Amino acid sequence: METCRGDRTRTIAAAIALGATIAVSGWAAAGEPEIVAQQGQQELQKAEAGRREMERAAAAMMEAEKAAQQALEKAVAARKIFERAMQREVEKTEAARKELENALAEREVLKKAAQQEAEKIEAARRELETVAAARKEAEKAAAAKRELDRAESARSKLETVAAARKEAEKAAVAGRELGRIAALQKDIETIAMVPNGQEARYLLGLELERRGELRAAMEMYKEAAESDNRFAQRKLGDIYGTGNAAVERDYQTSLKWYRRAQTDGLEIPNRPFTFPGVRR
Repeated sequence: METCRGDRTRTIAAAIALGATIAVSGWAAAGEPEIVAQQGQQELQKAEAGRREMERAAAAMMEAEKAAQQALEKAVAARKIFERAMQREVEKTEAARKELENALAEREVLKKAAQQEAEKIEAARRELETVAAARKEAEKAAAAKRELDRAESARSKLETVAAARKEAEKAAVAGRELGRIAALQKDIETIAMVPNGQEARYLLGLELERRGELRAAMEMYKEAAESDNRFAQRKLGDIYGTGNAAVERDYQTSLKWYRRAQTDGLEIPNRPFTFPGVRR
């Protein structure tokens, strides 16, 4: 295209020069050589100037078209870059959407798993309560049997009442000891069957405390608390805050367990942190 325009410009300039030459030749034929020569020279100069002007205009036009073509190419390149950037953003958005969907699905799975775990813990607690009730009934039956044995022994051996009483008391002590050992063995087996051992130890501590076995209860509470059972930690805070037959009052130890329970997510009132002489 640029070559065609340049040829066209040169053709027009040549035509102008040819016209001027013909005009000069005509004037020369008319018999005025000097005037004709001057005018012819002027016309030739004008024609040459016109040709050069047209060539400059053509060159300027070619430069303008070249710049326009370059601008168009840059615009096309910029559009391609923009389209690629938009495509990457669309891909990123799609990836983020899929990732969010996966996270929501995983959250739902975890929620169901937590619910199942809570149901298992609740079932274990009910089972432990059932075992404790059965053990209580067994202790009542054993006590009744011991009473019957003592009565039978007293009836058959009236002459040896004192000796029989001693033997009966020994048997009663032995029976209670065996019953306590059997109960502890059942409790240990129950703990082994429960998935969350620290929860079972806490519940066993409650049962032992209810039966008055405070030292054994404290051992269960401590084991559960050391395993990060926050309810056992709060229970130890309560016990050390007041003291009982197994331990003396200890505000510092009480505060330590309250803080452990609070760190593990259990709400503790401000009152336990205001004991006399205790630094927060």
